[in-house]
Amino acid sequence: AEWATDQREDDGGSLVFVSEPLAEPLEILGAPQLALRFASDRPQALVSVRVNDVAPSGASTRVAIGHLNLCHRQGHGNPVALVPGEVTTAQVDLDDIAHSFPAGHRIAVSVSTVYWPIAWPSPELATLTLHLDGCALILPVRPPNPADAALRSFDPPEAAAPDPQDDLPVTPAETRSVTRDLMTGRSVVDFPRWTYATHMPAIGQTQSGRALCRHIITEGDPLSATCETRYHVRIERPDGVFEHESRGSLTCDATHFRVQMSLRVSENGEQVFARDWDERIPRDHV
Repeated sequence: AEWATDQREDDGGSLVFVSEPLAEPLEILGAPQLALRFASDRPQALVSVRVNDVAPSGASTRVAIGHLNLCHRQGHGNPVALVPGEVTTAQVDLDDIAHSFPAGHRIAVSVSTVYWPIAWPSPELATLTLHLDGCALILPVRPPNPADAALRSFDPPEAAAPDPQDDLPVTPAETRSVTRDLMTGRSVVDFPRWTYATHMPAIGQTQSGRALCRHIITEGDPLSATCETRYHVRIERPDGVFEHESRGSLTCDATHFRVQMSLRVSENGEQVFARDWDERIPRDHV
């Protein structure tokens, strides 16, 4: 679903540093940070950082993640290209998180230069050289507090009663899947979105929707990155039937992104609005 799976597969393509087993539990509350001292062999590069909780069995649970376009190392408002071979520094902020690492578990830091399809890849495959004398993981450690034992439980959640609704049968959506062609290196990630049909008797409306996001890339070719979307929403009311349908794609070359979109809106089967886009957007240090 929306949760990250065991991180060992991603770690197979990452540089991983693992602590010794913890002698006692360690709690963190806040945003971990990774200070980096590094050099890149390309003027543009991305770094993705994960902090993982590694159990004695070897199972690895993602605790927090952060990404940084290293051209933004001096701030997002002032992107500056990297000088290949020059040693520089950056700080990667990870997600805010509350987590307790149990005793006997290990803390892992995983670093990679690609994290598709979560982050769009740099135009060239970059190699980073880390200078470990200037690298450090900074954890927001929360010291043990005996007063925690006296804290009362949360009250039950309060919410208004939902309006009645009927979920109607729908045609099954495409399955959420990752497909890899081991001969060509092409990977396809299918991510179905919002496949539903719901009748709301209080307002006499039935709404249905179906959508898919598809991410495509070929191993070793960051310029093959493609995102495709298609959406269809239908609203049936006493005063008419209204539909929205769109298809789109995001692709790139070395200097530009290309956005292609097609949007159609209809009322009672008659098209009332249409628009098509085909735009090129400079990559600007991305």
